[in-house]
Amino acid sequence: MLFDDQPLHRGWICRTTIEAGKLKLIAIEAPQRLPIFPNVPTTNQAGLDGYKFIGWWGLAAPRGTPAAAIARLNAEFVKLFSEPKFVAFLDSQSVRAAPTSAAEFADFVREDRQTGAALIKMAQTPREDFKAPEPGAK
Repeated sequence: MLFDDQPLHRGWICRTTIEAGKLKLIAIEAPQRLPIFPNVPTTNQAGLDGYKFIGWWGLAAPRGTPAAAIARLNAEFVKLFSEPKFVAFLDSQSVRAAPTSAAEFADFVREDRQTGAALIKMAQTPREDFKAPEPGAK
C-alpha cells in the first residue's frame, strides 16, 4: 500500500520499484487515485472503507505569531501548492498537494491527533514507547 504523501525520495523509490515489476501496489491511501498510478484503487475502493490514516506535511508557527504573518505565510503556501507546475512535480513524486486555510489545518491536526490517540489506546501501547530519545542517545 502506498500513502499519497510519501516523502519525495521514498515515493520515487516506490515508483521505480513498482514500474520495474518488483513491487505490486494493491491500494493507495488517498481520497482519490493518484495520477501516476491511475489503475490502482484507493483503500476505500479496495474494500477498506473507514481506513483513515494518512501521513501529512504542514507548516506551523509559534504561538503568538501575529495573525497577519500567518495569513501572509498561508497565502504564499496556498499559491505555491496551487501552481500547476509545482503540483505536477509533487504528483510525479507520489505527493498530493492539499493547500488549506490555517483554521482548516488546525482542525485537521486536532482530528489527526484524536485518531492517533484512539489507535494508541486500541493497541494498548505504553506511553513510554512514544518518548523522544535523549540527545546523543543511540
